Amino acid sequence: MPNLVPTIMDTSLIITTYNWPQALDMVLRSVLRQSVMPDEVVIADDGSTESTAEVIRALRDQFSVPLHHIRQEDEGFRVARVRNLGASKASGRYLIFVDGDMLLHRQFVRSHLALRKPGHFLHGPRVLLSDELARDLLRGKLPPRFGVLQAGVTNRLNMLHSLFLSRLISHRSSSWQSRACNLSLYRDAFEKVNGFNEDFVGWGKEDSELAYRLTLAGIRKVNLRLAGVAYHLGHAQSHERTHSEDLRRNEALLNKVIANGSYWCDNGLTNHLTPAVLKDDA
Repeated sequence: MPNLVPTIMDTSLIITTYNWPQALDMVLRSVLRQSVMPDEVVIADDGSTESTAEVIRALRDQFSVPLHHIRQEDEGFRVARVRNLGASKASGRYLIFVDGDMLLHRQFVRSHLALRKPGHFLHGPRVLLSDELARDLLRGKLPPRFGVLQAGVTNRLNMLHSLFLSRLISHRSSSWQSRACNLSLYRDAFEKVNGFNEDFVGWGKEDSELAYRLTLAGIRKVNLRLAGVAYHLGHAQSHERTHSEDLRRNEALLNKVIANGSYWCDNGLTNHLTPAVLKDDA
């Protein structure tokens, strides 16, 4: 008789993306260079065109772990929903969220796993790359490796990595403000608050709202230092300028959630939880 018990994996790396296949290609290649691989990689796609699926198919055979592509229809900026969708299809008991414009340090996954703790979520650092440096990387003019003196890098102290020292100086934070471009937590903590709040549509604050509710639920934030290093590819325009109306609306929604004082959101992960087996759209 075949074994009908679903496989429980340890770690799922969930990568959000939308219509930037060149960046996603670089991010996936940085995953291939990891010293410790996740047990699966899930691409949570907010409605990209076929060129994104082509990147995933082209690289799938190079992965020693499953590489899944989960896509929702393009109905505007719905990153909260697509993260929930990706998490609902993932099999890992530990979830690592990154954005599809974050190049991962070789020890990225290893450090998240080494520093994880039940009852905590990890908030990793970003190394900010200038628009010019990002363009050169995407055009293949530079190798995707950086030194601390690399031109076009700001907040370069975030480039430093030492797992030994990170254990000593990474600390629990009283601030719940967070970005989900580099965030990890146990699935049971994510499920406890019903994941991301899908009332958040458009850019901004959906990740801080999740962090606020996690904190209310007793899940403590840990700011990673000298670990969980990832490099953020620059954009031609800042999100604050191009999505200012979204940001104002979502800030108002965040304030409403804070006033309500509940860690559970009704419009969240449970929208997508079914007994169905993971299926790829790519």
